[in-house]
Amino acid sequence: MMDSDKNNAFAKHVPTAFIIESPFQLLCVWEAIAEFEITDYRIVLALIRGNVRNEQTFSMLKERNMDCDIYYIDEILSNSSMPHVGNYDRIMIGDYDDLSLMKLCEVYASNHAEVVFMDDGLSTIMILKILPYLYSPFWARVRHILKGDIGLERARKKIFKHWETIGIANNYCMYTIYDDIKSKKFTIFPNNLSHLTTKKSESPKVVLIVGTTIIDMAEEYNIPVGLFEGIIWSKLVEIREKYPNTRIIYIPHGRDIDPRIERLCQCLDIEFKRLSMSIEYFVIKENLNVISVYGTLSTALSTLRKITGAPVTHWMICHKSNKHKYLHDQYTKYYEELGVNSEPIYIPDVVRY
Repeated sequence: MMDSDKNNAFAKHVPTAFIIESPFQLLCVWEAIAEFEITDYRIVLALIRGNVRNEQTFSMLKERNMDCDIYYIDEILSNSSMPHVGNYDRIMIGDYDDLSLMKLCEVYASNHAEVVFMDDGLSTIMILKILPYLYSPFWARVRHILKGDIGLERARKKIFKHWETIGIANNYCMYTIYDDIKSKKFTIFPNNLSHLTTKKSESPKVVLIVGTTIIDMAEEYNIPVGLFEGIIWSKLVEIREKYPNTRIIYIPHGRDIDPRIERLCQCLDIEFKRLSMSIEYFVIKENLNVISVYGTLSTALSTLRKITGAPVTHWMICHKSNKHKYLHDQYTKYYEELGVNSEPIYIPDVVRY
């Protein structure tokens, strides 16, 4: 780990611009402001138009009465140059893969600024381990242009090279919740989410279920939507039987549009709660006494484990037609190294959609 007293990357009191695009990244911003005792900062949002997560981010900022600058990614990518509006000595970027956020870096950086990357989600695991992956929202938008992971890395290095000419330093620094990973490429500073975590709650016990995008996941595993809904139903039944008298809350994924899961929850007296904020902030704000967390692959499994200290169970869908089997296997392996319980759910190979 870098000596935070000798380097702007992780030093305290450094004026900082945060360039982010999601509610989870905003949580990382709040933690960084407290951890590094930052008083001079600016929050910059780079958003996809119409993304349902935007409203969650706006709601969370309003909760804390915080201002922000707003850009839309289609405009960022279409503008060859943008006016310089800030002089911040540190730029903290929420996604190592999103080149549009890197482009905004030049708008806010001083001529001797240093860049620090933060977590976007599970992809950070692959980035820190230097393992191949092609699975980010930015990548989905530009892969036809960049033509492969080599193209993405080439474009990224071109930006880094340009930064050198204008005085922006990239020393591959990462502020991350995945600090237990020994990275050969990045210098890591741990994001423990400790400043956001409240004291142990004495309120009634709660079990949390982290929902997923049902329709998208069914397509990803190449199985019928009805079958995937059936899998979720069986797990909901198991949890209700295990916790017959405990409050259980199912938090649907922000982008989930499946209409049936809410009715399944109602059948089992499970609260179906669509949030106007990130699930982590909901837990913190309500000071929930979480005793167990369940869900399929999600960043929230990692963050809720840190915030609540509750045991986490990862539902591991096993099907040979999974389009991202290698990636999911890597995430599962990492979870198991942390002590997360993985429950395999086997789908017969004959099932195709």
